Amino acid sequence: MKKLSLILALLLSSTTIQQSIAVPVYTDEIPQEYINKVKSQKQTSTYENRMMSNISDFDKESLIEVKVYSPENIRFKLKARQVSPFAYVTEATNIKIGDKFTFLVAEDVYKNNKLYIKKGAPATGYVKKVNIPSGNNGPAPEFNISEFTTKDINNNTVRLKGAVINEYTGFIQIVSHAINKNKIYKLYCE
Repeated sequence: MKKLSLILALLLSSTTIQQSIAVPVYTDEIPQEYINKVKSQKQTSTYENRMMSNISDFDKESLIEVKVYSPENIRFKLKARQVSPFAYVTEATNIKIGDKFTFLVAEDVYKNNKLYIKKGAPATGYVKKVNIPSGNNGPAPEFNISEFTTKDINNNTVRLKGAVINEYTGFIQIVSHAINKNKIYKLYCE
């Protein structure tokens, strides 16, 4: 009898100990409100982040999006030039700082529910940065077109923020840098 009461006492004390210890509960179900929150967050690619690196997150909230596209392919052509028997220098053959490129506005832009910039308006930008790697292990070649301007419906000059940066299309980086024809790029205006 003493053994039975001892066993009962041990069982009762172990259940009270288990009840007092918090045990986490695991589930495979993710709450729907969390899924909705994640889906609603704006997802940007690293390419988009590079294009908008000169715009703060605070500014992005107050700016108007202007979509532009190039009516032609803009290819970044590079050439290796031998400078000594064992050394080569990579040079851009067709794009240099200061070159001007014209894009077109892809959609009508509205400000305060009124037409502000008409679809098809030219948007002109300048090459402001050219990066060419010094060797095979350097960063990928890059050129950056920024300081865009366009005209509103009243023929006033509108400055656009953001940049268009060449993309890497293909595995041979030296040959395949371009801003592709008819691809939409996002810029911003006030």
